[in-house]
Amino acid sequence: TATNIPSSFYTYSSGTVYKRSSNQINVVLMGRDNSIAMAQYSDTWSDWGILSTPEKWKTPVLLNGWLNADSTRSAQYRKDGSKVILRGNMISGTIGKPFFVLPEGYRPKGVRYFAAQSSNAFASLAIHADGNVVGNNGSNASFSIEGIEFYID
Repeated sequence: TATNIPSSFYTYSSGTVYKRSSNQINVVLMGRDNSIAMAQYSDTWSDWGILSTPEKWKTPVLLNGWLNADSTRSAQYRKDGSKVILRGNMISGTIGKPFFVLPEGYRPKGVRYFAAQSSNAFASLAIHADGNVVGNNGSNASFSIEGIEFYID
């Protein structure tokens, strides 16, 4: 069996075995933090190698009266390769004005529109090339950016 599994993979979320030839096998695991590790078998097991680790969540400065709905799910963003991922719930700001501005390197090339949830109803969200993240409609009682993802290239 493969040994020296990285500690972040003791409880992994998924794994795949690739058989490359009759005597070579690659095992790829995805950790709970979306890190990817691989070990290879060719007569003996290699040590595990970390192939990728997503960056840590970043917390933006909220604008135009927007506040985090609670401390357990603040508005945040991060990149995983060329994919930008948003999460969080906000309250109290002005609909139609930016929640926050994504920094360069996290912005789409052109405006992107998304369906969102606001006070248990449909809302729309726009992410502009200048980094402005704007709820176009919905309610300021609650606006979720949870699960919004887009590619920057």
